[in-house]
Amino acid sequence: MAHTTSEGKSHYWIFKFNDKDWDDFDKQELGEVFTSSVSNYKQLSNSVGDIVFWYRTDNKKGAKKGIYFLTQIISEPKQNEEFHAGWSIEFRVIKMLIDNPLVLEECGFKKLIDKINDMQQGGSTYNLGLDENPEKLMKLVVANEKVILDKFEKVVINEKDLVLLNGIKEQNINDGKMFNPFLDMNFIRHEVRHLSFIANLLNPHGTHHQGAQFLQEFISILSDYESQENNQFLKDFCSSDNIYLVSEKAISNTLKDLDDEKGRIDIWIENSDYIIAIEGKTETVDSKNQLSKYDKFLQKQGKPY
Repeated sequence: MAHTTSEGKSHYWIFKFNDKDWDDFDKQELGEVFTSSVSNYKQLSNSVGDIVFWYRTDNKKGAKKGIYFLTQIISEPKQNEEFHAGWSIEFRVIKMLIDNPLVLEECGFKKLIDKINDMQQGGSTYNLGLDENPEKLMKLVVANEKVILDKFEKVVINEKDLVLLNGIKEQNINDGKMFNPFLDMNFIRHEVRHLSFIANLLNPHGTHHQGAQFLQEFISILSDYESQENNQFLKDFCSSDNIYLVSEKAISNTLKDLDDEKGRIDIWIENSDYIIAIEGKTETVDSKNQLSKYDKFLQKQGKPY
């Protein structure tokens, strides 16, 4: 079932771009966060977590017209004088198709592209309707990246293997590990929503009203790691009355020597003595030097972490 808004629109968008307006789009990396100008900021309100298909409209240097990468919206529209439209929004890259763009005119979406093009500037950011098969488009994008299995040798699974696999499956069912609410709600790839849910659980002031219970359980898991078993800061973390938690902790322009090191730490938990910084991933990899960049920022905070 498609995830829909109250107006019957889907949570999928097509944003148009071309080489002239954005000559370094192909330098985006998985997991990277970037900011882009938006003109229809009212329409994009309450769109955090939505998926954006970025459609290239020119064929400069022989390039195909089509979808070149996917992002997820991770912020509300913000007033931003740095952009000509006066408003901007933040995105995280979740899929790259630079080497194999999806040509929509070749897979049943020609009428949709013609419709968006006829809208001219009004179609630069287009919210797909349910009747326009956004879920099918998402599946096509995912399929476009799959490896053809017949390129590999045939894998033979004998009866002994099947018995073992079924035993593992039954054990997981009995242990309650086969139930995944994120999967059932079609949120399996929605990294921002995963992290929002986790951040609320870890927050002693979260809507669960269980105080630091979930945070303490998380810290006990961290303490099981050999490198952390003697970490007194972790052991005493929840005894503090001054625990601060924030999502999407910005590190850009915080210090002079980090002006060019932009980014956001997904979950930041801090008390008077210690910092816990968390980077979350769902089906993406670290962008270039991502963790070392965060480490550099943490070293400047004057607290162990």
